[in-house]
Amino acid sequence: MTREVMSPGPLQRKWLDKLRSGKYEKTTGELFDDFNGRDCYCATGLAVLVLEEEGLVGTEEWFGSTMSKKAIRLMGIKWQATVAAMFSKSKTPSIVDINDDTRVTFSEIADRIEENWDKFFYKVA
Repeated sequence: MTREVMSPGPLQRKWLDKLRSGKYEKTTGELFDDFNGRDCYCATGLAVLVLEEEGLVGTEEWFGSTMSKKAIRLMGIKWQATVAAMFSKSKTPSIVDINDDTRVTFSEIADRIEENWDKFFYKVA
């Protein structure tokens, strides 16, 4: 099985659109948080939301601070992009690192994802 770099597909495009929409409040440390009655997401939590809206995953994907293997596979994200770099021993900040550590906006996270597409995503050929 070879892996090659790809450009955004329909699921990834929907995720990037959600990140840029301005409709979602940001949280850190977990995929989703119901903070004082407000739904808050981390960047990877919005990816899980896309998968849920598409009927590809259910509520079991909302527990914890990292995406499930199923959600990672469906979204086409490299595993290292979904965990803190210190755990993957990567020198490249992960999507989680960008979300939690730099406090950038979702729109800026979408820009960084697109700028570093080959570091975060793969395609099984």
